[in-house]
Amino acid sequence: MQRGRLAEAGDYLLLWRFCLANLGVLRLAPYQRRCLQLFLDGAEKTAAGSGLRAAGVGALAVAAALDALSAHADLAVRMVLLSVVRELGPLLAALIVLIRVGSPVTGDIALMPARGEERALRLLGLSSRAYIAVPPLVAVTGLALVFTFYFELLVLGGGIGLGALLFGLPLGGMLNQVALLVTPGDLLYTVAKSLGFGLVIGSVSVHQGLRPGLDAARLPDALAASVMQCLSLLLALNAVLAWFAYGLAA
Repeated sequence: MQRGRLAEAGDYLLLWRFCLANLGVLRLAPYQRRCLQLFLDGAEKTAAGSGLRAAGVGALAVAAALDALSAHADLAVRMVLLSVVRELGPLLAALIVLIRVGSPVTGDIALMPARGEERALRLLGLSSRAYIAVPPLVAVTGLALVFTFYFELLVLGGGIGLGALLFGLPLGGMLNQVALLVTPGDLLYTVAKSLGFGLVIGSVSVHQGLRPGLDAARLPDALAASVMQCLSLLLALNAVLAWFAYGLAA
């Protein structure tokens, strides 16, 4: 078991090394088109239906904080802001990207040989491995960053709007709390988390899709393994980043 995990860790290092060495292919039109198409398709999938869910998350967070703090509205809003911007927002956004984008990427890559796409790429003089690995990894990582901020804005907007509507909280005061509490350090921490989460999702999705001998019959197992591995790595990375952010600062 330990050797298997070490071997898989080595596979990820080789994948990152390969993608880093071949980032230059994104200057070429076929690779650019694939990367942009994956990003736009992923953005459409993740944005669909996210508004109401995010607003509900924001309102629920405000309600829970108010209940826990005996209706101290200012403190409740502060807690929601910090939890959304620093912790809750990036992790929930990553889970949406994983489900809506990561799993489909794994399936698409796994079925490429059956569709004859690898052979077609070789006939066109393109590097099939670079075409398969580099654009998805870059697209998913970039998408995680963009969608995290989009999702956080929806959560904060929904929490503030519904908090003012349902609980009678002052709208202007809550907006002022946002301006006062969200610091450049918070934004930098969010960027680091979302990029790290995106790299994890993209790497696992590509790696699982490239598993040797993978076909349509084995695809459900590969998708399940991809999701479970992503969840474990996301939680582990979240714990490590939280330790650096809070443990070292203590």
